Amino acid sequence: MGEAPDKPFELSVVVPVYNEAGNIVPLADEVAQALSDVCRYELIFVDDGSSDATADELELLQAADKTVRVLRHRKRSGKSAALVTGFWAARAPWIQTLDGDRQNDPQDVARIHAWESFPDDANGATTARSNGSRRASPTASDEPCSTTVRATPAAASSC
Repeated sequence: MGEAPDKPFELSVVVPVYNEAGNIVPLADEVAQALSDVCRYELIFVDDGSSDATADELELLQAADKTVRVLRHRKRSGKSAALVTGFWAARAPWIQTLDGDRQNDPQDVARIHAWESFPDDANGATTARSNGSRRASPTASDEPCSTTVRATPAAASSC
């Protein structure tokens, strides 16, 4: 498993999980294998109140791999809430989602390279909100269960 990079992350991989014990380490290994030579990334697992050994596996993984971050919901809030939690925590300008049950192939993430093709705004400049946080806005994706989004400033009106 990789060490945290010295340079900023290019991609945040957000993985919402609920009772996915047994899938955590294999998925992290697959992501590392797919992305370690492609870009600097962080792997964000959002545990949506799992009641199995998922939390224990995540804790061990985070201790062993500095690219892994773990966030937890105290009670189950649903996949959408877990994704939003991961989006807000993401530190990279691009965000990729993967399902925790390993139904998405991390090799597909490596093939996208969307974060290399598009500037952060129409002028090619990097943009962020004054408090340093970013808001994700969706971009096109061929895979309905795995989505690439670009982190952009919050819109003037938000929900």
